[in-house]
Amino acid sequence: LAGLKGDPEPGVTLEVVGEAEGCRGHQEEATSGPNGAFRIRGLKRGCEYRLGLKHFTGGSSKGHNPAAQVERTIPAMKRLVTKEDDITGIEMIALRPRTSMDVSLLVKVKKDTIKNVKAKLFCGDSHLHTLKLDTVKFVIFPSIPADGKSCWITVDANSIHVNQRVKGQRVEFLADKPFQHFTVELVVESSLAQGEIGQAGWATLPLVILLVTSILHWDKISPHAANLAAIVEQKLMLKRGAAGGKSGLQKRGGQGGGAGGDNGTDWTIISNEDLDKTVRYVEASTKKKKVKKI
Repeated sequence: LAGLKGDPEPGVTLEVVGEAEGCRGHQEEATSGPNGAFRIRGLKRGCEYRLGLKHFTGGSSKGHNPAAQVERTIPAMKRLVTKEDDITGIEMIALRPRTSMDVSLLVKVKKDTIKNVKAKLFCGDSHLHTLKLDTVKFVIFPSIPADGKSCWITVDANSIHVNQRVKGQRVEFLADKPFQHFTVELVVESSLAQGEIGQAGWATLPLVILLVTSILHWDKISPHAANLAAIVEQKLMLKRGAAGGKSGLQKRGGQGGGAGGDNGTDWTIISNEDLDKTVRYVEASTKKKKVKKI
């Protein structure tokens, strides 16, 4: 009796049970030795027996096989027919219960578009392993306890292009089996589609919204825009008239101010309408005083 790796399996109890007429129900058993060999005695000649692993009831099996319980054998049982000579050369493989779980992962990516691929394995509240997949895209994680906990794997990466990002993947499973394999595919998507707008984009966004709103509601905005333009024009004209100096001012009071100078003068701003009338009057007077040629 040996294990999967060919190592001897000592301390395992095997039994034979008669199934033919004359020996039905006849049972004998033996325990494998240090080298995995076993010998069952007391069988009747000319009978058919079933050889297999002996299953104990309750907890007595742990005391009988102290190292670790054998869950089953390959093959599960063998049929034997006894003759005059001993039966030799029987080989069986013992399978012990799995206390650990192996997990493998295959990551599918587009060639030369993704870098810094990392796979992380979590179980319960613990981060167990992190593996880099830059050169290889298939990995087997170190064994984890098969204790039935909730586990998950996250796969993240970076794109080689600035305006693109890689959508991360996550798979979940229970650590309750000997082995499980997962395949994930990493997808590259646009960063702008995910709302990652640059500083220049945020600065121009209000202006774009204002322009679009103005176009859609121009019939309501146009009267207000006209009024705003008239007010701005009036303010500009007033500033321009004030900057014209004394040409835009009219001096009142005594002209011979004496030592007092201009202390007693009163300056009044001429309106645009009065200024236009004055200009027209001057032009008309000039035309009347033209000298006729003789």
